[in-house]
Amino acid sequence: MDLRSFIKKENQIQKVKELVIRGLINYQPFIFADDLECGAAYEFLSGEYKGLVYWPTIDPKLLERPEIKRFIILNENKNKFTEANKRLSIMYDTFVDEICTRIGDVSQTTFADIGCNAGYFPIAFSLHGAKEAVGYDRENYTNCFELLNEILGTNAKFIHSSYEGRIQTIPECKSYDVVISIAVLCHLSDPLQHLGFLGSIARQIV
Repeated sequence: MDLRSFIKKENQIQKVKELVIRGLINYQPFIFADDLECGAAYEFLSGEYKGLVYWPTIDPKLLERPEIKRFIILNENKNKFTEANKRLSIMYDTFVDEICTRIGDVSQTTFADIGCNAGYFPIAFSLHGAKEAVGYDRENYTNCFELLNEILGTNAKFIHSSYEGRIQTIPECKSYDVVISIAVLCHLSDPLQHLGFLGSIARQIV
């Protein structure tokens, strides 16, 4: 998701950098500036620890911290990094477009993303005019959602809550018209339980 044309305030870029340092923005494909973008696609292709963030002007002192250095790509890999994440972003956007096309008018449709990370999908559904777009995650991405909503004028909602695999639930999770969960099954020992949970919170069409 290319946000360069939407960012109008310098403090928004600063907020992005602060979230990168905290490890909260890196995995999903976002372009914030010519010298600041992130996404995991390059690691999908080239291997773990190749980097998740392009930030050539980062303070070298920050790179002395292993948890930050781990995320920053080598500058010479920028073109491969950008191309890989562009393809990932196209795939994500295709998912969203296909779902919205099949529904038609999504203004009365509610969406939930379980394991939402920084909010790519809830934000995208909100951009399409969804009645409600909510993301759930065990990590607290509240600040990410707030910043992306500010930049794009969306109203996606984040709920900080974990999926409890043993009891197949998320505390206080309600039902939604459309429920998705991207790149979560690969982290679970019993993916069928998770699929069952997703089905349980998706409203049945009658």
